[in-house]
Amino acid sequence: MELVALFFGILALLAAVMFLRFRSTNRKGKPIPGWDREPTDPKMGDLGVTLENACSLFGYLWQQHGEGFIPVTSFWWRDKRVVSICSPQAFKDVQNLYERPAHIFGPISEPLHGPKSIQSVNGEEWKERRKLLHPTVRGDLIVSFIDDFVKVANELVTRWTASSEPVNLKKELFLATLKSILNTSLGNIFQDDSEIEDLANAYHACKCETDTRILNVPSPDSSREIEFQKNREHLYKYLRRMLQAQKEKKGTGKELPLMDAMLNSGNSEEIILSDMATFLGGFHTSSFYVMWTVIYLIQYPDVQEKLYNEIVEMVGDDRNEKLKAYVFTSNSYLRQFLDEAMRCSTTANVTAHYDTNQDLMVDGYCIPARTPIIYALGVAMYNSAVWECPEKFNPDRFAPGSKHAKRGIEYRPFSVSNLRRCPANQFTYAMVSVFVTVILHHCKLQAAGKQDFEKVYGIATSPKEEPFIQAELRL
Repeated sequence: MELVALFFGILALLAAVMFLRFRSTNRKGKPIPGWDREPTDPKMGDLGVTLENACSLFGYLWQQHGEGFIPVTSFWWRDKRVVSICSPQAFKDVQNLYERPAHIFGPISEPLHGPKSIQSVNGEEWKERRKLLHPTVRGDLIVSFIDDFVKVANELVTRWTASSEPVNLKKELFLATLKSILNTSLGNIFQDDSEIEDLANAYHACKCETDTRILNVPSPDSSREIEFQKNREHLYKYLRRMLQAQKEKKGTGKELPLMDAMLNSGNSEEIILSDMATFLGGFHTSSFYVMWTVIYLIQYPDVQEKLYNEIVEMVGDDRNEKLKAYVFTSNSYLRQFLDEAMRCSTTANVTAHYDTNQDLMVDGYCIPARTPIIYALGVAMYNSAVWECPEKFNPDRFAPGSKHAKRGIEYRPFSVSNLRRCPANQFTYAMVSVFVTVILHHCKLQAAGKQDFEKVYGIATSPKEEPFIQAELRL
């Protein structure tokens, strides 16, 4: 009996050793392209060559990923080795991550939003803040915002059709999107639009500066830093006025779920102002998204007319129940158009997370714990292994019954993470849906002369030149 027990004990030990060896071998995964390469520059890593040879981070990632056919790759972000992913399987394998690597975003976001904003914090602090703030820009509350969106859209129609002069699309949409956020979430304390435009311009100036800090962080006494601090202080003066007005229930005199949640959080004024700046910044990315939707309407008049006909049939002159039902319909041609506009514009083309505790097996590659993982969202949206004719603007690729009708893991424009996705994605869709519906119901849009809508890839994708349009009132 003792020999039998010894025999089975040895077998069990051998089995355990073999399992551990197999597991260890299996966890190694495939070699990550670029992992063993030394940085191009000891201080900047590969970022210098990124912008010098590829002109943008998107262009560099496009090259490194072999136009989407290399699912996982590695390069140096300053003095830190990072991994970039772009395949649906890779996205699926990391969709439960939510910690954000400060090494990537710190130099970009913290000078503007501060190190304690919801965009910067991690762990339990982020979870608590998310639980408090995210519900205020999602779900049933979005329905209550529709009337505010309609009001802003009607103002656009009135201004655009009042004159035959070309419309500066960037200026108009900066104002409209920011006004929508103020009216519904942060408080519109302003007497006229000029102050809102001034607020938008202050944020835009700060954001343009922080985007350049991917490559070039200015010294504290440089003219760039001095100008940035001046614009930031101008921006935060407005934020302090808005915060004080809501404390005193002045200004709009209406309930503002987001602002009220911040005020009731028990957080310091510094943290509240940081979160206000973060949510206010949503207007910036949203503005460029709305801008691209209008550009695509101009470039594809057949799509514009098909949308107009659907709007007439589904909504007509109803700005209440029919409009609300249409805005939240997931299988409409409007939703197909908006999703294709989001895909083609790659408005937000990169984000990043990491796992703090363990190695990750991602699409067959083992990524060591605490390695920042960049999600190359823009590359994924143009991967020809996933999308048929990705360069073609085709809303029907999202039609009911089509391959991408369910908007699976391959389509994640607001980040891959199930937990740390953009909190205002529902807000953005509702706002843009109302804008497009109201504008097209009243106007026929066309470009103001010949224009080249070339893309410039930053943290957000924008047109190289400010677009101008003309709006003709439909009779």
